[in-house]
Amino acid sequence: MRLLLLGLLFMSLSIQANLPHEFHFSKCQIEYKTEEEAIQITMNLFIDDLEIALEKRGHKSLFLGSEREHPDATKYLLDYLQSSFQVAINDTEVTYDFIGKETSEDLSGLWCYFELTSIEELRSIDIKNATLTEIYDDQKNVVQVKGPYGKKGYFLLNKQNKTQRLEF
Repeated sequence: MRLLLLGLLFMSLSIQANLPHEFHFSKCQIEYKTEEEAIQITMNLFIDDLEIALEKRGHKSLFLGSEREHPDATKYLLDYLQSSFQVAINDTEVTYDFIGKETSEDLSGLWCYFELTSIEELRSIDIKNATLTEIYDDQKNVVQVKGPYGKKGYFLLNKQNKTQRLEF
């Protein structure tokens, strides 16, 4: 009986992970590490939304985060994110380094990790996050910033408001 219940639970979770979702949002955390003189960026996006965005750019059947992932999927993903998510530090646009990616526990999301190094002082940060706004009019991109001196900022970016600035 336990085996049957466990099997049913696993099947329902598997089916649920592949269902479309009603809400279109992403999460992004940006944290300045004073001692490392670095900014670490963590972004979480729904895999199915990313695949739709990448398919509209001509990249089909990527199978992001799966064993069948296309060999160039990471390159296509990074190209897309660099065009939709940009950062300027102290009024200078910068390019972040891609650290890696991994799927969420429920297999519906993709965690992407980036880093900016050699940031001796953080006076201001400008964030543009237009990720997936070309796909969904109701797309919301939540951005949390942890800067120096304990200063924090929370932003809700969308199709109409894609950029925010935080000064420290």
